[in-house]
Amino acid sequence: MEELLYKLKDLNIILSANADKIDIYDPDEKLNEELIASVRNNKAELLKALNNLNTDFTHHSIPKSEDKTSYVLSSAQRRMYFLYAYDKTSTTYNMPGFYRIEGMLDIEKLDFVF
Repeated sequence: MEELLYKLKDLNIILSANADKIDIYDPDEKLNEELIASVRNNKAELLKALNNLNTDFTHHSIPKSEDKTSYVLSSAQRRMYFLYAYDKTSTTYNMPGFYRIEGMLDIEKLDFVF
């Protein structure tokens, strides 16, 4: 069965358990009769393995960091700062734009989204 799983993985074919059935996702349409037969022949073992996977997809909030006077920068933030410090006149990473609003503007709604 391990060989079958590796083969399916290499072909980008994804299996999932759905009660007593196996759902097959084959975005590249590489599934052939031989693979289907192998899945059928190993159905019980595959279902057991799929049902034993950790499938806890509950939402977990990221805890709030403690208040500090400064924080360590991420590598992306360091890179952006370096590029800014290297050429402070560059507008490479600025994305200027504007929106023309016609009609009545609801200031409360505008304040709410920002």
